Amino acid sequence: ASTIINQGQQVQAAVTMQQVAKDTDVTVMQDLVDHDYLQEIPAFEGTKWALPTAGGTVEHVTLNVALTKDVCDSINVKAGNVDSSGDAVNPANAVTGLFGCFDDATDKKAFYRVGLVYK
Repeated sequence: ASTIINQGQQVQAAVTMQQVAKDTDVTVMQDLVDHDYLQEIPAFEGTKWALPTAGGTVEHVTLNVALTKDVCDSINVKAGNVDSSGDAVNPANAVTGLFGCFDDATDKKAFYRVGLVYK
């Protein structure tokens, strides 16, 4: 969980640096490498962080790898996505908060918020 969160922070920082320096949104992850904001796109278990496939303004990046319930729950606890008893709450396809892990009905995926939230 910590590795995934750290990778998300790296991508978020790179996106913010490009937005500030070039006054443009990131539309292709490779741009972050090509413009020297990242040495490489972070990956976990062979899967790289990615932009959403839908068009429009980028508001988050995702790690499209199936995570275990334990890892997803740990990410959500660290993100503060918990119920009143302190148990992890997995947002269902909704990017809420700065980062977290959501269940898209087929597997659990991590996300990190970028883009407009920092403009």
